[in-house]
Amino acid sequence: MIKQIYFYIKDWLSGKPLGGGLRSPKWAEFRKLHIKKECEACGKKGTLLKPLELHHVQPYNINPARELDPTNVKTGCRRCHQLIF
Repeated sequence: MIKQIYFYIKDWLSGKPLGGGLRSPKWAEFRKLHIKKECEACGKKGTLLKPLELHHVQPYNINPARELDPTNVKTGCRRCHQLIF
């Protein structure tokens, strides 16, 4: 169980989707290039234990063609990603 949690956290920190969702193999590199240093909603900076998240305006599972579209993503802290975006 602890090993599985470790791998979930490792995947989450590297930008991989939790639960084995299908992402483009280019997603991790795209995320590194397009994530900003602070939340676009509240201005909070990311930390090692609370990294920022990249939010798709139009979800990639609805429109896979826009998964790697820079105009379709916003940077948010965990709280803003869940409440605002």
